[in-house]
Amino acid sequence: MQDNIAKINFPYDEKTEVKMGVDYIKPKQSANTFFKFMKELSHLTSCLEKMAIPPRYNWEDISYMKLEFKKIAYPMVCFCDIHLNRLESHTLGYGEFGVGLSKYWGIRKGLQPIKYLNPKSPLADDFRSVFKSSLSTDSTEEVEPYNNHLLTELLFTKPISGMMEGREEITLFHDEREWRYVPDMNNSDTELPQIVPVKKALKSMLNVYSLGIEEKPDIWLNFTPNDIRYLLVRRNKNKKQLIDFINSMEMSDDIRDDLKSKIHVLQDIGEDL
Repeated sequence: MQDNIAKINFPYDEKTEVKMGVDYIKPKQSANTFFKFMKELSHLTSCLEKMAIPPRYNWEDISYMKLEFKKIAYPMVCFCDIHLNRLESHTLGYGEFGVGLSKYWGIRKGLQPIKYLNPKSPLADDFRSVFKSSLSTDSTEEVEPYNNHLLTELLFTKPISGMMEGREEITLFHDEREWRYVPDMNNSDTELPQIVPVKKALKSMLNVYSLGIEEKPDIWLNFTPNDIRYLLVRRNKNKKQLIDFINSMEMSDDIRDDLKSKIHVLQDIGEDL
């Protein structure tokens, strides 16, 4: 099992870009923007300074899979594509500072909508059975591609509802419309693990791993000023702070002015709903 987790190979090549143009269809039922929210303004300004979002190790509750471990952790960056006028409840759980990046950018970067699994469905029963079998099977050259596929599926799967850290009520995950970026650690010169069974890792260890990613720019999820559609802050005083930060950035006046024009105050948006 541990060998399978350590040697996971991703089925996509990040260097191979999706052909867009006529293949890209603007959505009608979801936002044309990927929103990433954070709890601190400093997290947002750090992303702007890097023009990138470094993934962080987050734990996922997989107790619904009924495996020998109930949680796993792996590096990811999570987004939602919820319409701007419906973001208020989402920000209460994930933070009131955010960046909105174009959907064209995200699909080109390999973001994947996650699969919400009903634990009582036949699909869940089949996946659970096959996954258990893969963990109990010795990895061979013949079996490894199938095991890798199942592990990758697990990284992009979530139950339709469940408990979240820091919340007392059950969360309906399906409402979050999550898209996920998971870096392929095999293509980076790093000893950081792809997957960690949380029963073997304290939260402090995951923080250390996440700090390790801060030192590996090749793992970051990069963007350009042109990819940014929105910069979101909670209050007007935060808008002033963000403007001051953008003014201090080393870039042309035109780019600075364009970024400042994309700042929106969530408090003002909420008043107009």
